[in-house]
Amino acid sequence: MLLALTCAALAATPVEAEAREILDQLLHVDTSHGNETAALKPLLQRFQSAGVAAQLIESAPGRGNLLARVPGTGRNKPRLLITLIEVVTVVGQP
Repeated sequence: MLLALTCAALAATPVEAEAREILDQLLHVDTSHGNETAALKPLLQRFQSAGVAAQLIESAPGRGNLLARVPGTGRNKPRLLITLIEVVTVVGQP
């Protein structure tokens, strides 16, 4: 099994590898008790590192939304991304 996972990881394209890295980051953030903003911080950093104007907006402490804007160039239309994260507890679930 480990060999199969290693081979799959080696065969991943750069985009797939980056997507996996982002997913791993998100899954390792404790988002319990209304702490969704913590999960958005790594995404915010990625956008800002890429030169995309982005910010976190909270409707309440820890309840964040990510807003990212890519301006149009005249040739390309502007892009707007708004995300939110919903956390559902699974305590007591089979």
